[in-house]
Amino acid sequence: MGSVIRSYRLSSVFTPTQLECPLGYCIQILGNCNGIFCMEIHDPSVHGCTIIILWNPSFRKYTRLPYLENNHIPSFGFGYDRLTRVHTMGTNVWRRTQDPPRFPYSASGKFVSGSGTLNWFTTQSIISLDLEKESYRELLYPGSDLMALLRPRITDLCVLRDCLCVVHCHSTFSDVWFMKEYGNNDSWTKFIRIQADVTSRVLYLYEDDQVLLALESSRKLGIYDSRDGTVKTTLVIQNNCGYRALEVYQETLMSPVL
Repeated sequence: MGSVIRSYRLSSVFTPTQLECPLGYCIQILGNCNGIFCMEIHDPSVHGCTIIILWNPSFRKYTRLPYLENNHIPSFGFGYDRLTRVHTMGTNVWRRTQDPPRFPYSASGKFVSGSGTLNWFTTQSIISLDLEKESYRELLYPGSDLMALLRPRITDLCVLRDCLCVVHCHSTFSDVWFMKEYGNNDSWTKFIRIQADVTSRVLYLYEDDQVLLALESSRKLGIYDSRDGTVKTTLVIQNNCGYRALEVYQETLMSPVL
């Protein structure tokens, strides 16, 4: 029996939905965009091997991607470009791009659709991969020279309202910075300070600026209200295939079939 992934559809009403992994059980979600998940799956029917699939949970269709000769994936990301793709749809062939300027610290690259880039953080900078040009660049972190001493405390990148964001954690609060104009280091803006003594992952920003959080320590979802600095628990996450399986997605009719 496959393990359970919990994903969350966001419409006018927030609705948690429990979804079953296709084929086997999920090892990790490599990314999602346009309502399609890229997932590493353990498939017991293939001699215990791991495979990578594209899956649209909206109508339960998936496709297997070609086998990767080296399927150990220390760092990953999933995105698209309308003209070219690292995996070109329909050819069943992987292509190798140039190596990044430094090894990413974060495992999961964050896709910013407006710029067509995947982004990872390191202790020195953000590594950005342009999926159309298949080239890398480095982006600077926000803040002054003082923040440069605190960069190891930058714990996460996220994408909110199609803006690249940095989450900078302190002992009793976290600052969320927006890059208003992608690629412009001077456009970093501190958007919100989450006054909560919790370790959390920022998942979604509502229209009224309330923030959906994954509370890692207590394995719950919570909504942070910036007006009074409170966190309201909305859902307790049952033990399934792991904390990394928490994702927010919007439904789409796009087919994952190559």
